Amino acid sequence: MKHFITVFLLLFTCLSTYAAVTIKTSVSFGAKSKGCKGLGICKAQTETNSGMIQATLTYNMPQPDKITLEFREGELSKLPAEMVNGIRAGRFVQEEAWELPTDIISALSLKESYTVPKGTYTATISNGNVVLNLTMARSVAVR
Repeated sequence: MKHFITVFLLLFTCLSTYAAVTIKTSVSFGAKSKGCKGLGICKAQTETNSGMIQATLTYNMPQPDKITLEFREGELSKLPAEMVNGIRAGRFVQEEAWELPTDIISALSLKESYTVPKGTYTATISNGNVVLNLTMARSVAVR
């Protein structure tokens, strides 16, 4: 019994240190090289900007290469039809790599720079929210 309690406490301690970090963000969609036209995330920031889509960004520490971006389904009306059709079909296209800005890196308590690589990611719509499941890679870009 003593060993069971020790193992349980050790497991509980390990699991409790791996929590998700969720921050509020303002997001613009599109390709940065195209003036935020096209597909993907163009830019995001931790400061509220009424001209951008309000969203939450969640970093789940047990999966250090995964983040999710979530926003209200009603915001889809602000996106290009091609992007909306893709999201409704379960996919989100990131046309070019998006480097997480320093304010987001800091707010998520990340120690290094990260990029969401160009690619196709899963998207879901549930309970009136759009959820984009993204993958991060350590950034090699020079600031």
